[in-house]
Amino acid sequence: MKDFRDAEKDAHKIMADDLNTPQALGVIFKLIRNCQNQIWDLNRRDSKKFRKILVNFFEAFGLKFKKYEVSKNIEQLAKKREKSRVNQQFIKADELRNEIQRLGYEIEDTPLGPFIKN
Repeated sequence: MKDFRDAEKDAHKIMADDLNTPQALGVIFKLIRNCQNQIWDLNRRDSKKFRKILVNFFEAFGLKFKKYEVSKNIEQLAKKREKSRVNQQFIKADELRNEIQRLGYEIEDTPLGPFIKN
């Protein structure tokens, strides 16, 4: 994706310019805004590149992304829920969603499948 390469070059150039923080933040948020509608259409390579750019950029400002892990039990419940949903067994899918919520997690349905967060 062309936006990635351009944003990465611009961010490096701006950061080398006496750490021009406001302009650098403008570049990265412009990248995010431009990619927001396409985010679900990114292939694996481009999504990794996008993540790497964001991680490197924010780490330059001392910010870290939290490592996120989901227990195997929650993953299994989410898979069962997705299978129920695909098979139009919506009552069962809702029961599984409620179970996941009782365990402290939320599940969001995305075009790429369920996204689990806590």
